[in-house]
Amino acid sequence: DKIVYSNMTGFLPFVYDQDRFYTNQKCFIITGGNELKYLTGYFNSKISAKWIRKNCPKLGNEGIELSKVFFENIPVPIPENKEKERIIKLVEDIQQKQKQTDKEFNECQENKKIQKMDEQINMVFYLLYDLTKEEISFVEQEIN
Repeated sequence: DKIVYSNMTGFLPFVYDQDRFYTNQKCFIITGGNELKYLTGYFNSKISAKWIRKNCPKLGNEGIELSKVFFENIPVPIPENKEKERIIKLVEDIQQKQKQTDKEFNECQENKKIQKMDEQINMVFYLLYDLTKEEISFVEQEIN
């Protein structure tokens, strides 16, 4: 199992892979046991995106370089088991929804469900960081 992410990107997709996909030299992987799903949730959260956009080098107008030397100092919160399990479950649910075919569900409906799960992940991290409503608004304003 691993997390795959692009070295240079205009958006921040961190993908949890348990299907043993290969990548090229333009991507990085993170390995490390049973914390990977939790980390996938964190790296895809708005609060993580804000940190990355403020601390990693810019590439042109939209790009960001996520090389290890810049990315390795990201402050990842260590939650209680309850919060960690909630994030892991949401990451698993998102992956399951993304794998479902259009035959079973309307794509628009599925995207809305995935967005709601993303919002739930963001809220868990806002609570972990003990952010105020104003701070949450600031994070979301910077990212959107």
